[in-house]
Amino acid sequence: MALTARRAMVGGRGAAAVVLAGSLLLSLLTYWQHDGSSDAGTTLTTAWQMSQGKVLYRDIVDFYPPVAFTLLAGVFKIVGPSYLAAKALFLGLLIICGLAVQRATRDFLPPAWRYAVLPLWLVFFAFYTLINHNPLSLWLAALAWVSWSTAQRSSSRGFSFLAGLLAGAASGTLQTKGLAVLVAAALVVAIHQCKVWRLLLWLGGGFVTVLFLLFTIWPPALLWELLVAVPANSYAVPPGRLEYGLLVLAAAVQLVAGWQLLRQRAPIVVWGWWWLGAALLASTAVRTDAHHVVMNSFPLLLVSLWIASQRRWERTHGLSQVVDRLLTTLVAAYPLTLMLLVVVALPSGFPTAQDRTFWEWLALRNRGIEQIVFAVQTRVPPGKPIYAGPFLANAYFETQRENPTRFNNLITGLYPSAYFQEARASLEEDTPAVVLLNYPLVAKYQHQMNNPVDAFFWSRYRVTAQFGDTVLLELQQPSGSP
Repeated sequence: MALTARRAMVGGRGAAAVVLAGSLLLSLLTYWQHDGSSDAGTTLTTAWQMSQGKVLYRDIVDFYPPVAFTLLAGVFKIVGPSYLAAKALFLGLLIICGLAVQRATRDFLPPAWRYAVLPLWLVFFAFYTLINHNPLSLWLAALAWVSWSTAQRSSSRGFSFLAGLLAGAASGTLQTKGLAVLVAAALVVAIHQCKVWRLLLWLGGGFVTVLFLLFTIWPPALLWELLVAVPANSYAVPPGRLEYGLLVLAAAVQLVAGWQLLRQRAPIVVWGWWWLGAALLASTAVRTDAHHVVMNSFPLLLVSLWIASQRRWERTHGLSQVVDRLLTTLVAAYPLTLMLLVVVALPSGFPTAQDRTFWEWLALRNRGIEQIVFAVQTRVPPGKPIYAGPFLANAYFETQRENPTRFNNLITGLYPSAYFQEARASLEEDTPAVVLLNYPLVAKYQHQMNNPVDAFFWSRYRVTAQFGDTVLLELQQPSGSP
């Protein structure tokens, strides 16, 4: 008996090692690339500017909370501004959080099924750029829920307070994600576990502690204006450009999964992940594209694994059993379909794919970006500014050239008109020699060029180079100048 148990333990460790090694390989092939994303660029540039001494919300105007920027700025101060350092940091956090979530499934998943958690976790975040506040906020929300589940199981006030701190950090990264944790926790207690309602007080206490800390660093009125009032009034994708297809599909899978949990009398811990998934999906109402919907639906991977692990896949009898089998298959097909899409795209992540060398892949080099960097740095000496827009913030970080304005992005319809007037005044005072513009990148936001900033460029600059959709403009010499 002892020998059998020892063999099982060794076999389990071997399987876990194989899964971990495979997950690490999957993460490298999926994420280890220099994608040039403007979403990542906003995080990179803001963090770099903070590491150079600029003050967030005073010298840099942004509508996102400070945690992601501050974390990356701290890393840049230690190791220097580097895309490689940023990628390694966020990839490491992705894997660590995935391992924490996988460990938490010991409460409700059979051992063999737990091995699927980490690979699928990596899949759910493969559809969006890694270096950004969006995935980081969800990783923090997942850690908060792991802590909250532990608090529920053990009636621990400490774990509940820790969950509140992590939820506060999630909202300190992206406003709605920590709130989703609080809403989901309240629903679980109200519907499934009323006896532990006092734990909600500790959860809320941890959340408020983080808010209080933020208020000691920045004035509450300033945070309210930039993180709540302005985004609520203007920072939203035009309704006609929202994509609802995948959100409807994910919501349908969520509802079917809930029906299956009812039928199979799921334990509270599984219902908890379901409620968290519902709250996170609701938080994507203003960003309904596939990138946001998929990563916000990550709790479905745990729920679907539990549902699949409870089924006995014998031959069905009767219409009701057939329908039940189809519904179960629908839930299981959601993460499997995402996995298939990632697997199909894996060849593009191979080190020697896309005509690059292994060392270029390892060093995260991107020839297209390097061409732009070279063109800018040969025209603009260090210490002199450039301007990049409307949504091209990564150019500042990549070229290591400053922005003469407080606005790293300026898109009409999303940013108040007063910001364009202020930016125009800054450009008049400190006129950059080079401007980079990419209008196709903001077509989905219906950006209009009849604004003070774009008018300033097209009246004083001329196009001297083009890199794909990005054009480089240089300041024209006044008539009669030598």
